[in-house]
Amino acid sequence: MSTTIEYSIKQKEQIRISLFDMYGREIKLFLDEIKSSGNYSLSIDPGEIKPGVYFYRVKADEGIIYKKLILGR
Repeated sequence: MSTTIEYSIKQKEQIRISLFDMYGREIKLFLDEIKSSGNYSLSIDPGEIKPGVYFYRVKADEGIIYKKLILGR
């Protein structure tokens, strides 16, 4: 089962998208690269990650966004 994360960038910058558990530990890094301005979507497959409640972080030069992500089977 995959999940899609959508995000927009106003200018060229480094983007890092990571998954964290409820204790704030980074579980998986999905993306770490420089992107040009525009709208993007990232389809992620959690793979071996157990079902549960997690948070993903989209980190860019302009700021950081955290969102809740519930993974099921």
